[in-house]
Amino acid sequence: MDTLQKFHKKAFNIITITGFAVIALFLWLQFTGRTDTPINQWASLLSGLIFLISAIICFTYYKKGGDRGGVSNAILWTGISNLLFFLGGATWSFYNLFAGIESPYPSLADVFFVLMPISFAISVGSLLQIYKSSTRASSVVVATVVFLGLAWLMFHFVGKPEISSELSFWENFFNFSYALSDSIYTGAGFAL
Repeated sequence: MDTLQKFHKKAFNIITITGFAVIALFLWLQFTGRTDTPINQWASLLSGLIFLISAIICFTYYKKGGDRGGVSNAILWTGISNLLFFLGGATWSFYNLFAGIESPYPSLADVFFVLMPISFAISVGSLLQIYKSSTRASSVVVATVVFLGLAWLMFHFVGKPEISSELSFWENFFNFSYALSDSIYTGAGFAL
């Protein structure tokens, strides 16, 4: 078994154990009724460890992988997405646990959460570059139409972001960005 295969096995084991531990903690919190206690807020922070560990695994694989083509770029950008999600969750938890702000919006956490779908879309774009020769132009057109259609639906019916002159610039910006990010995820999924 070569070094990269050993790394894959260790990475899988770490993610699996961490995932089961977080699930067990959340189930315990639900069954004991401790959903509005500081323990619950710490559990939210701990669940972000899955994303931090995933990011570290992606960055390590990127460094060890050697290949700097589409797969490595996709792994790098997936790692960046995971890191951004972890940073957003950790920042949110910091506001909850240490600053005493129950629902910090807008905040620095939102910056990380808004950047995450962009890095995810870059990751998907990297994967599409690998299969460029087998990807038909019609698939790209369909993904683009799906993205635009979903963006329109999100803005007009589903998410209807609250944009108002009474809100601050940042509240308007994040309201718009969160609605758009849902469309990015779905459009990227259709692109694959």
